Amino acid sequence: MHLEYRPARSGEETLLAEGILLHSSYDPQREARRFAQALSLDHPRGTALLLGDGTGVVSRELREYYPSLRVIGLRPSPGGVSLEGTEPEIPLTRLEGSLRNSLAPLEVTAIQVISWPGASRAIPRWVEQVERSVLAVLRSLQAELATTASFGRVWLTNALRRTLGEERRSTLHFQGEGLLLAAAGPSLEQLHRFPRPARGGSTAVIAASSASLGLGRFGLSPALTLHTDGGFWASRYTRSCRPAAEGRPEPVLALPLRASPCQSVRHSPANAPGSFLYRTGWVGEELAPDAASWPFLQDQPTVGASLLALAHHLAPRAHLVVAGLDLCSRDLQNHARPHWNDRYLALATGRLSPGETLRFQRLGPPGQISPLFWQDGTRGWQNETLALYREPVETVLGQHRRSGTVSFLSPSPVWSGEPALPPGTPLPRGVITTRDEPRPSPHRLREGARHCLLRWQEELRDPPRQSPGQQGPAKEQDRAARERLLSLLLHLAPVEAIHWYRGTSSWESVARASDEALKSLLKLAGTFSP
Repeated sequence: MHLEYRPARSGEETLLAEGILLHSSYDPQREARRFAQALSLDHPRGTALLLGDGTGVVSRELREYYPSLRVIGLRPSPGGVSLEGTEPEIPLTRLEGSLRNSLAPLEVTAIQVISWPGASRAIPRWVEQVERSVLAVLRSLQAELATTASFGRVWLTNALRRTLGEERRSTLHFQGEGLLLAAAGPSLEQLHRFPRPARGGSTAVIAASSASLGLGRFGLSPALTLHTDGGFWASRYTRSCRPAAEGRPEPVLALPLRASPCQSVRHSPANAPGSFLYRTGWVGEELAPDAASWPFLQDQPTVGASLLALAHHLAPRAHLVVAGLDLCSRDLQNHARPHWNDRYLALATGRLSPGETLRFQRLGPPGQISPLFWQDGTRGWQNETLALYREPVETVLGQHRRSGTVSFLSPSPVWSGEPALPPGTPLPRGVITTRDEPRPSPHRLREGARHCLLRWQEELRDPPRQSPGQQGPAKEQDRAARERLLSLLLHLAPVEAIHWYRGTSSWESVARASDEALKSLLKLAGTFSP
């Protein structure tokens, strides 16, 4: 895209894009001021995404006219787009990730998208591409908002129980050529036989907890089981995380602090290794006084990307063989197989509601699912959610390929272009060893958690600053602290926090609800017994 800055008659800059002016050639500031004054914003204290402001003059006038509005300017640049104040220039393909990192989930409840008319005239294709990326980010934020609002208190309760209940933790070390990563996709269930490691060696297996049932059919026991679920299904899957044969070591659980406590941890033998605890930057990790010493893994929106990130952390130069990471269904079977929900589907099946109908309904609305075809001609389906998960998985795959290699075992149609493990090729050899690391004493863990909860109570007595749109290094630090408090509010009192953020209720209501939630957590901290 060709851009050319020119002086306007008023002395301000204007911008020529593809031969068409984005701003007035006479007085761009006056034009921008009239535009700002003519707007009627539903949320003048919220966040605005301004698309197509070529020189920044519209952003300045919006901040002047709406001093409590946070304005994020998406400006055209020769290389794609620049995010005003954060990213000087990035390609349009990276816009979603950068914009996603600039927004908090609660902001989506009071966000407005504003397009500068001059950009729509001069560079309509650029505006269309940016709008498409913005829409994808807003959908992602809405999904995260709904998930956090539904499970936030559960996650904090899980984090407190795990902080107080995990007396030991493990550190992990990998040696060898490669790893096998197992997710619970239908391709894992469809395998007739599993490749074996090279003679005289063994393969280190890292599995999602939901893949344990599928691996058990082949007599395989993972060395490391990733458990990220903070909700209902977790305990059912982790009951299967037992050795597949006598004499095999207990698999190590790798998990973030918000993952739910599970049966396999509570009933593990005394000599079983401690869990591999890692941090993601989540606000609830403040409950654990020793969390700063845990390894850091970037939080991922799907267990498949988390599985790859964990493998890359352990073995950045290894060859990864990926199995079951399908991101689609096979026929009408779920994308995670076998699934504990299958039992409930079977019970609900009847003459008026056949199983095929129930399974198709679970895929999503017909207009939001895409047909795919497996190598043997079997039809599969991918809904919008699974399609969104492909990008974070590809990102982690790209990170690993800079230092290691990746191949797929029986790839699904989603990964038809990826290299497959050739038939007859043995699995790479490798071994994961563990070392127990002591955690602070139970008394120190309890006091650390109580101190954190009391600090949260104190921090939430007064409302966070309502004016996030200011610039500058110090102000940016203030904004990060403010977003942390907004995240905490969304976990503790989601409904009240949303109403307060939108300006439809007072701070007293959200403060009262969050205080009640914190009192419940303080009570749990005082009475908890492992």
